[in-house]
Amino acid sequence: MARLAGTRERLIAAAEELFSTRGIGAVSLNEIVRAAGARNATALQYHFGDRAGLLRAVLDKHTRDVDERRHAMLDAYELGHSETPRPDAPDHPQTPRPDAPDHPQTPRPDALGHPQSLSLASALVHPPAVKLADPDGGPAYLRIMAELISHPAASLATAEQDDPAGSIHRWRRLAAPALQQDAVRLHRRLVAIRFTMVELGRRARSGPHADDRLFVGHLTDLVAALLLAPLSEETLRLAAERDAATGA
Repeated sequence: MARLAGTRERLIAAAEELFSTRGIGAVSLNEIVRAAGARNATALQYHFGDRAGLLRAVLDKHTRDVDERRHAMLDAYELGHSETPRPDAPDHPQTPRPDAPDHPQTPRPDALGHPQSLSLASALVHPPAVKLADPDGGPAYLRIMAELISHPAASLATAEQDDPAGSIHRWRRLAAPALQQDAVRLHRRLVAIRFTMVELGRRARSGPHADDRLFVGHLTDLVAALLLAPLSEETLRLAAERDAATGA
């Protein structure tokens, strides 16, 4: 663990390491205090209040950087796709990106030929993927997020998505018009978010790796395909039956 000046920073670093290696619920607060070398047993309560406050501080250490990167990508996305219609709208143009790098004659098409999917997938995947190479607890953050996103009942797992100022909330809002209406209704965006964070957590747990570029590129492709994967007639029928039964 790197030398840190203050008790608060040492507690965050200790919690980050222990939560990520053993699981959030498997570590006692006393263990974290001892690992941080805090002399006062009440230091954790003084700085964070309780376990949830400490966990929030661990996440906040990285969330601002991830949010700033994603907001920047979404700014660029909005500038380039403000006029693009929903993929299930009539007369939707199936045009590949004209600005695909290094392929001026044969630009790489997005998933299903849709010009928005790869940009949206990149904005979801790339900002947290930077943490794979962050020596200041980045991989630990990804492992913790993977655990949280796999347990959506946890309040911290949904708080980031529900924060109107957060980049995930903005990504969900911008992704909705690019998806089929039925896919939005069946929570396709949440599936993409969960898949992204679980895969990044798995990668972080198996690392460090010499080069994560291929992994991140392939994950981006998979998320782009996931966003626009067509719904089968069976799925649509079952969804209609469910809605009829529940009055939705």
